[in-house]
Amino acid sequence: MRSALLLMLPLLIAWIPLLGSMYAVISVQEGVEITIDEDGGFSVQLWVIGLYPDVDFGIDPGDSSLSNGVAQLIVGSIREEANTLVIAYNSSLPHEQLKSMADQVAQSFSEAFNGMYVESVTDGFVPPTHIFYYTVAVNTSVALAKFVECAPKQSVKKLLTPSFIKKCFEFSFMFYVDYTGVVTVRFEGHVLGYFKGVGEHRLDFKELFGFHWSLPHGPQTGICIDAPPGATITNVECDPASYYVNGGIVTITIIGPQNVPNIVVHFTYTFPEDNNPPNVLITSPSAGSNVSGSVTITADVDDDSGILWVAFLVDDTLIANLTFPPWQCIWDTMEFSDGLHTITVEACDAYRNISSDSVQVYVNNAGGGEEETPSPDILSEFPVNLWIALIVSIVIVVALIAVIAFVLVRRISAKGEYALYPPPPPSSPSGHSSK
Repeated sequence: MRSALLLMLPLLIAWIPLLGSMYAVISVQEGVEITIDEDGGFSVQLWVIGLYPDVDFGIDPGDSSLSNGVAQLIVGSIREEANTLVIAYNSSLPHEQLKSMADQVAQSFSEAFNGMYVESVTDGFVPPTHIFYYTVAVNTSVALAKFVECAPKQSVKKLLTPSFIKKCFEFSFMFYVDYTGVVTVRFEGHVLGYFKGVGEHRLDFKELFGFHWSLPHGPQTGICIDAPPGATITNVECDPASYYVNGGIVTITIIGPQNVPNIVVHFTYTFPEDNNPPNVLITSPSAGSNVSGSVTITADVDDDSGILWVAFLVDDTLIANLTFPPWQCIWDTMEFSDGLHTITVEACDAYRNISSDSVQVYVNNAGGGEEETPSPDILSEFPVNLWIALIVSIVIVVALIAVIAFVLVRRISAKGEYALYPPPPPSSPSGHSSK
C-alpha cells in the first residue's frame, strides 16, 4: 500500500482542485472494505475523508508551510522502515525554500503525534512536483490513538478495538492532508486464517471487531464485503440499513441517524483447515537458572500457516505481545519478588491454534550477580533414615571421645603429682635419716 500511495502523490496534487469541489457537498464520507481471501484470512480497510475541520487529526491545512502541497504519514506495524512521511509541493518556488517549508510541516506532524522522531532522508524533483521523504519513529499505539480519537469521533474508526488489533497480523495507518482542506485518515489491516473448513460461514461484525454497542457510523457510510470467488451469499443481517448483493459481493449503505445494531453476512465456501498448533520452545533463560535485573526472554516459534501473535508472560502477567519476529522481549525482574517464577511463551497461528512452552527460573536480585545455574543441593537429597543413622553415629563417636579424654586426663594428673612433689627418701633402720 505504501509504494502505491507514494506513486500517486503527483496525481493527488494535480487533482487537488477537483477533490476540493467533490467533497464540498458531503463534508465527511467513510467506508469499511473487507476482502476475504481463499485461505480464510482477509484484509480490512477503514477510511474517513472530508474537509477540515470536520476531519481533524491535529494538522492545519491552512498552515503557510503547506501552501500548494500535500503531506502523507504512513505508520506500519511490521517494520520501522515502513514508517514514512512524504511531503510534496506543486510549486515554482526554489527547491531549498520548499525543503525548509517541508521541514516545518514535518515538525508539525512530530508535535501532533506526541513528539515522534522525524528524520529527512531524501528529496527529489519530478516536474512540476518537489517531493521530500522522511523516516519517522513512533509507537503504533500513538498512531492508533490518533486515528481513533481524531474528528469525527463517532465514526467507523471506533471499530478498531484492542481485541481486533490483536487479531491483525499486520496493519498500517495513513494520515493525509492538503492545503485545500482535504483530510483523510485510513487504516488497513490483515487478519490470518479467520475462516476454515467446509459449509456455511458467518462474518459477524461484533465478533470480529469486539464492540458491544450499535455500529458506529457517520452521515454517510458505505460497507463492502467481498467473499472469495465461488462463494455464495446466503443471508445478510443489517437492519435498518439497505444492502444489495452482486455475486459474492455485499454492499451496505448507512445514511443519517440509522441505528444499526450489527452486521452479519452468511456465505458458503470451502476453506483449507489446519489443526496443528505452532511449535514453541523457550531458548533463554534456561530452566532452573538464577536471573536478576533485565533479562532477555527468547523463543523459537514457527508454523506452516504463519504466526498471528506471540505472548510472553511471567506468572500470568503479560510482559509483551508480538506480531512479528524476532520472538524476544526484555523482562525487568526488579518488578517481581525474589524466588521461583514461571515464564510462559504462548503462540497463535493463522488458524487460531494455540500452543505454549514454560520454564521456571529463580529471581535473585537481593544476591545480585549474573545469570547462573545453581549448584545442586546434595544434602537435601539424603533420605530421612540415613540422616538418623548419621546423627546416632556422631553421638556415639562424641561419647567415646569424651570417655577416652577423661581417662587420659586422670592418668596425666596422677603422674603430674610425682613430678611436682617427689616422694621422701626411704627411712634408715635406726630411725634417723641418712646424711
